[in-house]
Amino acid sequence: MEKFVSKLKLKDIRSYISKIDPIQILQEDNSYENFDDISKVSAKYDEYYVLGFGVIKEIKSEFSNLIQSTNSSSFVPCLEILISKENKERKWN
Repeated sequence: MEKFVSKLKLKDIRSYISKIDPIQILQEDNSYENFDDISKVSAKYDEYYVLGFGVIKEIKSEFSNLIQSTNSSSFVPCLEILISKENKERKWN
């Protein structure tokens, strides 16, 4: 089992994230917020630690009309970022 402590905060990677793709901010309690792009993500998350990220398919209706009108599919690719307020040691299997 590996131990992991995040050293990156959202503010550290914000400028490297695509400016045109939808974003989902996921917290450890599984609550989430969807945003049309990284510029719409609130600065309140900048001090949160990034635990991981990946690409998911999210239901288009979770986003604005602009994203909903992009194609005929019911889903849209979305960058999901897992964040935490606290930087505590975590164990991964």
